[in-house]
Amino acid sequence: MSQDKSAPTYGSFAFDVPEPQSFSGEFVYNYFLKDERVSDNAYSDVSAVTRHGGDPARYIQLEYTALSNVTNLPDPDRSLSTRKSDLSSYSNSIVSEIGVQSERTVFMATQDDELAAELQAAVEAELVLAEAAERGLSPLEAALKYNSITSDRISASDILETTDSEATYNLSYYDPATGEDLTVQKQGGVSEYAIGGFYNKKFILDILEGSENIPFSPLWGTISSSLTEAEEIQELATSTLDSNTAAMSDYEFTVEAISESLVTMGAEPKSVELCGYIIEKYLVDDNGDTTLLEILTEANLNKTGQKDEAVIYGKNYRYLIKAVYYLSTMVAGSSSAGEIIYQTFLISSRGSPYIDVVTNEIVPPPPPENIQFFLNTEQKLMIVWDMPYNTQEDIKRFQIFRRAALEDPYTIIAQIDFDDSEELTDRAEYIPDYSQLTVERQRVDYTDEEFEFDNSYYYAICSVDAHDLSSPYSSQFKVIYDRIDGKMDTEFIAFAGAPKAYPNFTLKTTLTVDCLKDSGHDKMKIYFDPECLQLQGVAETIESVTARADELYLETNQDKAMYKFQIINLDRQQDIKLDIYLKKSAGYEMAAEEIGLYVPGTYYGE
Repeated sequence: MSQDKSAPTYGSFAFDVPEPQSFSGEFVYNYFLKDERVSDNAYSDVSAVTRHGGDPARYIQLEYTALSNVTNLPDPDRSLSTRKSDLSSYSNSIVSEIGVQSERTVFMATQDDELAAELQAAVEAELVLAEAAERGLSPLEAALKYNSITSDRISASDILETTDSEATYNLSYYDPATGEDLTVQKQGGVSEYAIGGFYNKKFILDILEGSENIPFSPLWGTISSSLTEAEEIQELATSTLDSNTAAMSDYEFTVEAISESLVTMGAEPKSVELCGYIIEKYLVDDNGDTTLLEILTEANLNKTGQKDEAVIYGKNYRYLIKAVYYLSTMVAGSSSAGEIIYQTFLISSRGSPYIDVVTNEIVPPPPPENIQFFLNTEQKLMIVWDMPYNTQEDIKRFQIFRRAALEDPYTIIAQIDFDDSEELTDRAEYIPDYSQLTVERQRVDYTDEEFEFDNSYYYAICSVDAHDLSSPYSSQFKVIYDRIDGKMDTEFIAFAGAPKAYPNFTLKTTLTVDCLKDSGHDKMKIYFDPECLQLQGVAETIESVTARADELYLETNQDKAMYKFQIINLDRQQDIKLDIYLKKSAGYEMAAEEIGLYVPGTYYGE
């Protein structure tokens, strides 16, 4: 009597190796090259490279945390040169940990397409309720506020990433001091919200459809985008894989080995050891589509960064870092004469959260210096100036402004354009054609043909770089021709640095006065309206914060008037003095103790 036996279950493999953390990138712009928008060669101008000591014109600095605490450290027999050679020679043989499968199995990550939106809506709903409680705070302000009172395990970037305040309120996150983009990292590889699993290729569609159709399943009605891919996999497997036969390939990796060696029994090599890192580099176009450009490798396990010099100005690059490991395993049935055959594979971790780095400069040029005014031989006003100190060498335009009175706005009378970029940056400012002056070489002088001897004029000049970034106004001067002495009379009226929208911002005389004149009123309201939500100070203890509070910010004392307001009636020659107090709120000490911050927003006038 024969006994039926079932065939062995097909093999499936699961690997989980660590990947680098704290991955970040920063664009560094050193100096201008005229082909920077069309070429990724940061050394294309030999003379410019020589002037700058051999440094590249631009690059992206990538930083990450090295995996120095991995249990299985590299084998001493594998030198740096060996690991470097393996990473470059076998780059096409590197397989992700989720791709190490037999011929009959496949990994697929299923994700609720609406999960992120649902989480976002839930967080926004809470912020709306909190907004009312916080007397009208915006979602962004509420996110920052709650970050200060929530657990350290919840960060501001998490709150901002899961809310849609930038989409709703057209906000971007930048450091106002440096212009640095504070966009948070996005998840790369397999999303942490995904449900991953290994499936038999011949049944993957049936399994997912069953899960998707069960009302109480977490995947119910949410994975329609995954079913199309599953259908293609199952159809191909059904037509090519025979379930009536079994083969060794059903229980082995379908991964290409990089080496094979005979090892004496008892001296087996380490099964897993770190080889190095690979960084995938993508170009992101205007539609959000990505193109893989290259794979950067790093075999030095102690390094924590890499410099990518092959970048074009004005592009968006995306980077994803993975750790690569040697995986050594015995070949089935290879034991003979005291030796075992081992094969070695290159297995990568899942991708870290990817980062986007936009290669745009954010530093405007300085304004021109040493501005002087002369009459030329044709009795016209000539303006000359010095090129400001500019290590980036990217100033490509000068704009000359003139006005007749301090109360008037400036009018541009000329733009001297000597931009030699092979591809020009789009220009945001409208410049009238009559004031456009295009020249082949850098020029630092201009003749004002409309200057009249009997009128006084105010002049200022701005620098504009190759990336359409404008400097503030230069030093401003009042110019009039002195007919008695027969020379130009020049008066300095404003310091350099005034924004274009506020030319009087840096006048030598103050824009406000300590004495105000008013009539026809019998009431006055005084408002104290600080504009900052929180102001962080560096302090070792709460006591030191409190001790330095009056020194750093507004003086406060609820028992003694620190500010006085005097009202004088000029008709009756009488006056009255109002005492202004600024006191700490009752919750200041508690707030300081909890978060260690000096909070000027807790001071109110009485």
